[in-house]
Amino acid sequence: MEEFKQIISKIEEDYKREIDNIIKSAKIEAEKIEKEIRSKAEKLRKEIIEEYKRNAEKEREKILSLAKLEARKIISKTKEDMINSVIQKALGQIRNVDKNVYKEFLKRTIEHSLNILESKNLEILARDRDIGLIEEILKELNLNFKISKLSSESLGGIIIRDLQNNIELNFTFEKILERKTDAIRSEVAKILFS
Repeated sequence: MEEFKQIISKIEEDYKREIDNIIKSAKIEAEKIEKEIRSKAEKLRKEIIEEYKRNAEKEREKILSLAKLEARKIISKTKEDMINSVIQKALGQIRNVDKNVYKEFLKRTIEHSLNILESKNLEILARDRDIGLIEEILKELNLNFKISKLSSESLGGIIIRDLQNNIELNFTFEKILERKTDAIRSEVAKILFS
């Protein structure tokens, strides 16, 4: 029976050793897995933080870009408003131009048109209140052209028509301004913002 006890004891010892080895091995494996999981978790945490930082930087750049764009729009609109204000003031001055200066402008315009147009069969269209002034200028220049009233209200100036060749030269202040708007805007911008 003693032998039997020894065999059982040996089996129990072997069993215990085997269990201890399994437990030891399981602990080692568990520690290895835990270390791996911690390593992966740390790597994932770093990746998440980096992704967050990249997204935050992209969002910051986007917000900054939009703010700069909005600022440029505001500055551009302010500049445009200032330019328009200067142009409107200039138009106000044109409305109140000295009669002698205006007469000289009309006279030079008629003389300039005669150099351009070959025909002497001309018609001058003017504001109703300028017709007397045009008649006076034509008398001074010893010219006899048909004078008609402009069909629309104008700030001033004239339209000269070559009735023979069907050519029209528009020297109304509105048309002159329209033709020179880009140059005027550029010049005003240089003066205001340089």
